[in-house]
Amino acid sequence: MPKQLDLNSLSASELIALVKEVGGQRPFERKYGIPRTTLQARLKKARDEQWNHRPVLKPIEERVDQGVRRFILTSAQDRTVVHEGFLAQLEAYCAWLNEDAPCDIMIAGFTYNKSLFEDHAKRSGLFHHSLTKYLVFDHININGVVDFCAELNTRPTASNPLNGCENFTEDRWGIFPHAKLQIKSVPTHKQKQPKILLSTGCVTRTNYVPLRAGIKAELEHSLSAVLVETDHIGKFFCRHLIAEEDGSFYDLDRRISNGVVTTGHNLKSITWGDLHVKQIDPEVCAASFGIMPTNRRANGHRVWVENIPGSVIDTMRPEYQQFEDVSDFYARNHHNIKNALAPDQSHTIDDIENGMHGHEGVNGSRGSIAGYRRTGIKATFGHAHSCAVLGDVWQSGTKSKLDLGYNGGMSSWSHSDVWQYQNGHRVMITFHGNAWNIPVEKAGLQKSSSDIK
Repeated sequence: MPKQLDLNSLSASELIALVKEVGGQRPFERKYGIPRTTLQARLKKARDEQWNHRPVLKPIEERVDQGVRRFILTSAQDRTVVHEGFLAQLEAYCAWLNEDAPCDIMIAGFTYNKSLFEDHAKRSGLFHHSLTKYLVFDHININGVVDFCAELNTRPTASNPLNGCENFTEDRWGIFPHAKLQIKSVPTHKQKQPKILLSTGCVTRTNYVPLRAGIKAELEHSLSAVLVETDHIGKFFCRHLIAEEDGSFYDLDRRISNGVVTTGHNLKSITWGDLHVKQIDPEVCAASFGIMPTNRRANGHRVWVENIPGSVIDTMRPEYQQFEDVSDFYARNHHNIKNALAPDQSHTIDDIENGMHGHEGVNGSRGSIAGYRRTGIKATFGHAHSCAVLGDVWQSGTKSKLDLGYNGGMSSWSHSDVWQYQNGHRVMITFHGNAWNIPVEKAGLQKSSSDIK
């Protein structure tokens, strides 16, 4: 005979713990002879009896009072194997950056368990011992400009993990822990810099329930992190570090592999933001190409300043370049009329389609990043002027001024390019004025040999 048990004699927490201890509702029914429907009714009542209050916690502030600070931010799944190679390279890169300015690794945990009574509080999760010293569980404000929302616990199977997070960080950039890599530009006033949201990717290997949602999530699982660099005047940059199979990765002209950082590597390709040369932003133009238009004219043409040092084109030396909307033709560009002037032609670089501008979708529909994602292709294009990443589809921003008249109201436009490294991985580079990163300034940088790409 099953042991008799008076459900009403148990507190809510005692009942939930007991059900969890025996392995769920059906084992509970078998052991105690209490119908599952009766148990469910009591559990509902128990939940209703639990009155709690969780106060809103203030963010932890990480300020930069002088010089530069850097942060490497990623996430990890509970009860999951760590990709040791990637973690080792992140640690090696962090140590290398620390020779220039302080750099910290922060890892936000997330849980993934299907048990009805599993405690999904992240602090009670079981994470690999190699991550313990890096784990964070709080909302962290970095220098008043970027928020790392480490307190959020989003299922790794979420298709669009940034949806619903647009206002979560107020007017600051937001970085959200998640196993997928995603980027989303949020509308702001056109006279201000855009607000951009990024998800981190993670440092743990795939570990999904083999059902539809889990199998789909495996396809977009990303071994990656976000590097944040900022200084005492509030300048900041955020970009992804995306691992290869062995954990190696690129960052700008640097390659981190086997615990060694080498520099001087060139890019495979750049998809520049839409140029619109007549309306190009002078500072962004200078930082990109080393030339800049002025307001002066000679012989009926604008005067351009040349040989501006530190440009992307001179530093990164890409093998291929994709130029989007070079001529503005304001009265007739496809933002002002309904017909595009030329069809797209296929051009693949390391199995990534670079030949589409992005304005045309499937079967004659209007182009969109969500529509291209559904086709399953890997692609990089421009057109929308708003940087975005959705699955294997990457969308660059613009080189134009952020207010061209036809983009009325608030705008999500950003000065962003998509770079493609020699390993086929991509990164979104967003400019702030005439800058695209905070340089590492230290002696003895180990340069790559001339035959290393």
